Amino acid sequence: MAENPEKFEEITTMVKNRFGSDSSYIISEYIQDVQCTLDCGFYVTKSGHIIYLGVQECTLENFECSGGYIDLGKQEEYKQQLYDKFVKPVSAYLHKKGYFGIVGIDIVRSPSGDYVVDMNPRINGNTSYLMLARSMAELAFSRSRFEMCETFDFKSEQLVKKANSINEKNANGRVIIMAAADEGEKCHASVSVFSDSKEMADSLHDQLCQYE
Repeated sequence: MAENPEKFEEITTMVKNRFGSDSSYIISEYIQDVQCTLDCGFYVTKSGHIIYLGVQECTLENFECSGGYIDLGKQEEYKQQLYDKFVKPVSAYLHKKGYFGIVGIDIVRSPSGDYVVDMNPRINGNTSYLMLARSMAELAFSRSRFEMCETFDFKSEQLVKKANSINEKNANGRVIIMAAADEGEKCHASVSVFSDSKEMADSLHDQLCQYE
């Protein structure tokens, strides 16, 4: 990111020296006062039809998405705001290129407007979470939290046991281990927590993280 003309010149010189003076690159304007980042998921069929999955409100750490939240009560509002403006044109472009499959687009919102800043024509880290959220809402768990890759100070076997224990003791929430892999005495996992409120989802997640 260039904060002034001098920094911009320094960066462009670095790019040319590293990749050649005839290398191509994209310069984009810095978006100020970002209010939130939304991750919108959908499926483009071979015929170009769109199967809409939904929107995750992202949590960011060092400019990287680490997970987020879904509030099913906001989904129709998000769809009305994003579907025609972003989902349709992105789907049409990918279909024209011959692509079919899962797509995720990241949209940042600011006072100056909404902008697509990333497009991932592939299965995304939160694809299964988006698909699961609507089914969990049928159990009255309309709010949820997702951690894409979280590190725990115990192995995956204990993590699954803790999740099962939490689920047995709490009728108003569900903890689901989406994927996990051990590394030494620790494990890395993708975790979804579903409940009827954001606060309860956070509370159940905190219980999962407690080392016993």
